[in-house]
Amino acid sequence: MTASATTRSAELQLQIQHRLVEQLSQQERQYRELVELLEEIVFQCDGRGRLQFTNPSWLVKLGHGSADTLGRSLVDFAADDGSRERIASAFGSPTGGGPRDGHEVALVTADDERRHFVLRVHRRDGGWAGSLFDITERRRVELALRRQEQEAQRLSVVASRTDNLVVITDPQGRIQWVNEAFVSRTGYTFADIAGRTPGQMLQGPDTDPATVAHMHRALARGAGFNVEVLNYARDGSPYWVAIDCSPVHDASGRTLQFVAIERDISERKAAQQALHESAERYRQIVETVGDVILRCDAHTTLWFLNPAWTATTGLDVDSSLGRTLYHHVHPDDQELLRTTVTGLESGGTPPPVELRMRSSAGAWRWCELSLRSGGAHYDGDFVGILRDVQRQRDAQQTLRKAKELAEQLSVERTRFVANMSHEIRTPLNAIIGMGELLADSQLNAEQHNLVSTINSAGTSLLALLNDVLDFAKAESGGLELERRPFRLVRPVESAIKLIEPRVIEKGLTLKVCIDPALPSHVCGDEFRAQQVMTNLLSNAVKFTEKGGITIRMLRTATGPEQQPRLRVEVEDTGIGVRPEAYARLFQSFTQADASTTRSYGGTGLGLVICRQICERAGGSIHLAPPGEQPGAVFVVEVPLIEAATPPQRRPLEGVSARVDVHDTAIATCLENALRWSGASVDPASSEWVITDRSDPAHDGVRVTHLNDQLRQILTPGRLLEEHLGADGRATRQTQAPCGYLKVLVVEDNPTNQLLFRRLLARHGCTVDAVDNGARALDALQQQAYDLVLLDMHMPVMDGIDCVRAIRGDRNLLQPRVVAVTAEATAAARERALRAGCDDWVTKPLSPQVLAEVLSEAEMRLGAIDPDACQVAPTDLPFRIELERCTIAAFAELCTGAPPAAAAARVDALRRLLSRAGSDVVRAAVDEAVARNDWAPARLVADRWQRQLTAMSADCVRRQTDTEAT
Repeated sequence: MTASATTRSAELQLQIQHRLVEQLSQQERQYRELVELLEEIVFQCDGRGRLQFTNPSWLVKLGHGSADTLGRSLVDFAADDGSRERIASAFGSPTGGGPRDGHEVALVTADDERRHFVLRVHRRDGGWAGSLFDITERRRVELALRRQEQEAQRLSVVASRTDNLVVITDPQGRIQWVNEAFVSRTGYTFADIAGRTPGQMLQGPDTDPATVAHMHRALARGAGFNVEVLNYARDGSPYWVAIDCSPVHDASGRTLQFVAIERDISERKAAQQALHESAERYRQIVETVGDVILRCDAHTTLWFLNPAWTATTGLDVDSSLGRTLYHHVHPDDQELLRTTVTGLESGGTPPPVELRMRSSAGAWRWCELSLRSGGAHYDGDFVGILRDVQRQRDAQQTLRKAKELAEQLSVERTRFVANMSHEIRTPLNAIIGMGELLADSQLNAEQHNLVSTINSAGTSLLALLNDVLDFAKAESGGLELERRPFRLVRPVESAIKLIEPRVIEKGLTLKVCIDPALPSHVCGDEFRAQQVMTNLLSNAVKFTEKGGITIRMLRTATGPEQQPRLRVEVEDTGIGVRPEAYARLFQSFTQADASTTRSYGGTGLGLVICRQICERAGGSIHLAPPGEQPGAVFVVEVPLIEAATPPQRRPLEGVSARVDVHDTAIATCLENALRWSGASVDPASSEWVITDRSDPAHDGVRVTHLNDQLRQILTPGRLLEEHLGADGRATRQTQAPCGYLKVLVVEDNPTNQLLFRRLLARHGCTVDAVDNGARALDALQQQAYDLVLLDMHMPVMDGIDCVRAIRGDRNLLQPRVVAVTAEATAAARERALRAGCDDWVTKPLSPQVLAEVLSEAEMRLGAIDPDACQVAPTDLPFRIELERCTIAAFAELCTGAPPAAAAARVDALRRLLSRAGSDVVRAAVDEAVARNDWAPARLVADRWQRQLTAMSADCVRRQTDTEAT
């Protein structure tokens, strides 16, 4: 090759090299420009991992300059241990994992913030080249999306479980999602409504069009809304919802969805409707009520009045508002209003007050004002009711005058009834009493028949008088009941004694069946109880021609507290009562059958009085429905009140008895009567046997045969008498009076004085008579009397003043005082007993009642019983004479022994008493010695001497009769 060729070749080679260098330089510049333009960080490291190059993105992303970066390891910029490990792992790989594999690392910026990158590295020329792709924003977006997803999940759970209805729609209002509560309430499934607007299904005829238009306008603007609207479920049932609809926007503000939360407010709307209707009703009531309803403040300034204000006062409501109540109240009544306001201010509840209110005519009307505090919602305010009571006060005034007149008339009627009772009973007492005295005298048959007619007519007239007076008292409210203890069967026994002659005359039977659970003594009005039983038994005997009468006394209970009651049934086998006559049975002056008035007689007042007495006692009387057997059953029920006195000993306590009777009904009555009387009924008893057998099958046992008399009239009292008679004893109440009493009769009617003298003389009493209370006091001053029969109505001094004077004079030897009056009222009896009388009987006074009064007086005054002597022979006359000697010695001592001899005489008398005196004399001696007062003892000694004289005479007479026989 020639030199020139070599030169040209060298030049060409040089040109090529320059060309290549220029191209490489240009490529490098391009490369650098590209690297500098990249947002991704590009770096180069040496073999030890120290940074030798970073593009500008390093500074932009991390804020570290070249001086702080080059020569340092990438690990130095790691934000946490995990990033360090991942960087070390990338550089520890032989190849770095290649550019496709990346490691997510966190690096710290110059401002100590964390930024996230994807690290890619690979080996190159003994060093490392790599890139860091910034994923901080992506992670922030992913985290935000993750949070949104979590929030969406939570909202989805809440929306699915809430009771509220949740609806999500697109911007056009078409449904995209609903919760279960929506499906349950409306009845539409999501498949039924997806893609449709809610209004197409839920709105109905009563949905408010204005509310619907408001929702449409809000949706068109992309705005939310809050409304209450009436919707309809699938089945057509309406319901109210409160809708809170809100739009959902994207980052650019574009509306993506609408979310509506619907609360079911149907109950609230119903309550509001009910409240509105209630308020409307109350408004109507307030406006139409006749009483004034007002509201005022603490100063009584009126700020509300209903229309009744104008009707009551005649004043206009508007002109009255703003004024105080004081302005409308009478000046004399303003203090009452002030007191009421003060009471309200102190927290009290003052009672209503009556005051005069101003009216439009300038007059004053009485009104009743009730003020109350307005409550917590009206602090300091008062509400009130003003009622017009002018007519009421006028009516009360008229009623008061009428009441006073009625009371005056009632007093006059009561006085008239009492006077009529006194005026009628006084001559009737003489008629009946003299008739009975005349009947006991020597009369021929015709005269005896005439006297019996007079006595029968007098008794009928007395019964009629009693019925009419009792009816008059009951009608006027003057029927009074006492509450005193008495033996339960005594009113029944007393009533039976009164009708016993007619029972025997007609050949009827009468038995009393008593419940053993009943007490022996009760509390009540014995007289009225006897009156009821007498009426019922009289009717039973009157209307019964054959068969008998049964009285059942039962203990029952009534009410939730089981209050004890006494039930008495009176059953007869008479003509009975027709059902259509029941309504007339207890009417005044009527009978069940008008024909019975002619056949049987009567006033028709008996059952009426019985009903009034029972109702007054808190009970009732009625006729039981008819049964299969003929007759009638009257039933009386009254409260059973046991006597509060100490428990009474039953008369047959400790007695064992056996009933051996064929008739089951009679046997049951006997056993119940025995148990009620305290006896024990033992089938094996050998102490006392009651039998109807005629053969002597009870040797060595006390036997009571059920004779015809006991079988005909069987009562607990008669059974007790049979036992006492079999035991050889008798009660003091069944003894006839001895007739030794000194009696003072205080009676202004001469005929009645004569009657009392004759009746008392028949019993052997010593009798004096005076015509007024003043003379009675003079007689008692002059001598001692055992008994005073005292009339209540007399001139000069009546019975009440007289007995008070007797009890107030301590110098008098106090006698027993019995009021004998024609005023047969409980009030009169109460006045007499309260004044000091010991007992009270009414006129006409029959011989039987007088005998009971004398027997009671003898027992109460301390009679001598010769059988009670300590030591005495069995001969009764000798015992009486021995007792008389003892009494004579006692009387001599009482007349006034010298003081020196008094002690010796007392010792002598006591020695005599130890041998032959009775306990009652010994007690009198001990009392006189202890009190050193022999004046009462003188009266007692005189009384005993008279008693023993009468007993001795009676004993001699009986002996004479026996000897004559």
